[in-house]
Amino acid sequence: MVDKLCIDVILGTDPLEAFRAVVGIAVNVVALKSTGEKF
Repeated sequence: MVDKLCIDVILGTDPLEAFRAVVGIAVNVVALKSTGEKF
């Protein structure tokens, strides 16, 4: 049994490019330069 299952997926690079996304793998952050949002 698995207590917690976490799956991180990025589907497609076209949306990432459109939003000028920056993916910070080491800090688990995706920043959208077009809106300034960080996830």
